[in-house]
Amino acid sequence: MDTFMTSLSESQLRRNQTHSIERFLANGLPYSRKLSAHRSCVNALAFQSDGRFLASAGDDLKVHLWDFHQEDLREPLCALRGPKANVFTLAWSCTGRTLYTAGVDSRILQHDLASLDTGSSVSVVPDRIFNPHEDTVRALSCHPYQHSVLLSASDDGRIILHDMRDPQQPPMTPAQRTMQLKTENTDVKFHPLMEHIFATSDARTGLKLRDTRMAFGPARNRSNSGEVMLFCRVLSKRGNAQLARPEISSFDFNPEGNRIVTTVLGFNPTIYALDDPIPLGYCSSAADVGGSSGYMNHTTIKHGSIGRMGSANDDYFCAGSDDFRAYVWKLPSSQELLDSRREVSPAGWLDEADGVIAFLDTSSGQRYVPTDLSSPFCRLTGHKTIVNCTIFHPHFYHVVTAGVENSILVHSPTPSGPFAAHFDVTPTDVRVRAPSRPDDIREMMGAMLSDSHLTLGEQESVEEDAAEARIIQMFDIMLNQEEGDRDIFSRGDIGSDTSSDDEDDCTIPED
Repeated sequence: MDTFMTSLSESQLRRNQTHSIERFLANGLPYSRKLSAHRSCVNALAFQSDGRFLASAGDDLKVHLWDFHQEDLREPLCALRGPKANVFTLAWSCTGRTLYTAGVDSRILQHDLASLDTGSSVSVVPDRIFNPHEDTVRALSCHPYQHSVLLSASDDGRIILHDMRDPQQPPMTPAQRTMQLKTENTDVKFHPLMEHIFATSDARTGLKLRDTRMAFGPARNRSNSGEVMLFCRVLSKRGNAQLARPEISSFDFNPEGNRIVTTVLGFNPTIYALDDPIPLGYCSSAADVGGSSGYMNHTTIKHGSIGRMGSANDDYFCAGSDDFRAYVWKLPSSQELLDSRREVSPAGWLDEADGVIAFLDTSSGQRYVPTDLSSPFCRLTGHKTIVNCTIFHPHFYHVVTAGVENSILVHSPTPSGPFAAHFDVTPTDVRVRAPSRPDDIREMMGAMLSDSHLTLGEQESVEEDAAEARIIQMFDIMLNQEEGDRDIFSRGDIGSDTSSDDEDDCTIPED
């Protein structure tokens, strides 16, 4: 009886907490503060696990650290140097004492930042630089428990397991800690709780769950590239004979690690349970009266994120969009999504209405129509152009967004917060994209090449507003050019009914 009453009281407590948070967030996140320090596109954001420091980086070759324990955060604590080309990814170690950065220059930079805890000065140059890759590094992920262990994924097809404890005596040879895929990687992440499990996404086979014990080590110990699960990404549209295999550009685990949400080029963020290869649902939004086309992801590489917004149990997902907004969805429980997912047989598919989109299990021919979460929890405005990366604060009720423009925005449910005495009301109007013109292509090429002859110091002296305006103009032109080419079933990312993603995607290097 006591156990029953305890369980009942815990359940009631969770419901009460959920209701309180829903009331607190009833108006979404209508306030924001602009953080200005970067001089170009911001491509990556990463919080320490305790939420104190945010790292930001992008095309200006600077890594800024922002202290969210300040009473009125307006400027970065410091700027780390070292990248020679655009930065695409950042990762904090599990202790929060080491920050790794990587990007187009194919190098991984290690900054030891333990002195941040004591308030001492920080070295702005990297403590270590290493070159394990031959192409752009797209993603880094630190082990959830082991401070010295790191995964990297690159356009060169390699996923590498790094152990920093003793560079002179590593536990594995370079070949043993390398997995060579046959295509470009787009993301990699350790599972937040299970120490041997990690996930990868690539341009050829999509999202896979893997086990380090089978993916790395001597060739005799490896099995099926460490693959534990291949998640279905093949799309089928009633009335269209072609299939689409859109590229997964990034993904994120929820805190318990029992769900993954993918950010998909040309489609909507897609929700998976860790034990089910078929999607449970996807996130979308309808066009609104203000003229927005709703959530879109066709033009840039985007990184969405899962957060809790103060809740102990509810997952929220946020992703940037080509319509100059970011969108936040509250995700129903996996059981709710599973209960509403429809399974359609090959014969039953013929009875579906034209235009219905389903995920196809190519091995069985069964199709699945997941739940469409078409009503976002809230929309985040304030940006002048495409939003590429989003991240939830680990403990506060705040979301940080960034993208093509120079500024970072911190979105808040209230006009003040723990790290800001005042947030501004965010304008809900969104800039209207410049219309298409006949000479757009020429102007876009001019914008891309206009500063290519300048040194970095000379580029920094260029008027910032004018430089940002050129970048915004260039992306307006790109969006206009892609206006009529947004149907993933009519582009090149297609395949036949009989082709499959479930193929050997890996070669094993010699030990």
